[in-house]
Amino acid sequence: MRKFEISDTESTLEFSSEGASDKAPYGDWRYVVDLRGSKINASVEVYDHLPQEFEGFFSAIADSWKGWKDERVYRSLESALQIVATHDKTGCAVFRVELRDTGGVSWSAMQEIRVELGKLAELAEEANSFTR
Repeated sequence: MRKFEISDTESTLEFSSEGASDKAPYGDWRYVVDLRGSKINASVEVYDHLPQEFEGFFSAIADSWKGWKDERVYRSLESALQIVATHDKTGCAVFRVELRDTGGVSWSAMQEIRVELGKLAELAEEANSFTR
């Protein structure tokens, strides 16, 4: 079981997968995302086809740890997962996470997770390992 986690003192976003992604362009890649916080507990299965975009999202943020303008966005193929990253200019990256059910029942869950800038390189390495 492969796992990858983003967390702060109040929330945890956990990715888990039974196997590695198919690195071929538009290959099959499935994983489960669990979002847990003091008042939230949501889970969704994500289907995607470009693990390189997932890796690139976290690598670009780690490379820009001194700051970036606007928002950086990662969105899975069917929008079951969306992560919007901003730089708060006070030493943290803020990840606004939204999970959506794409299987017919209409629900969504959203939570912010703050990560110290010094931890972004480690986070990018873990994201890269998760997709392999």
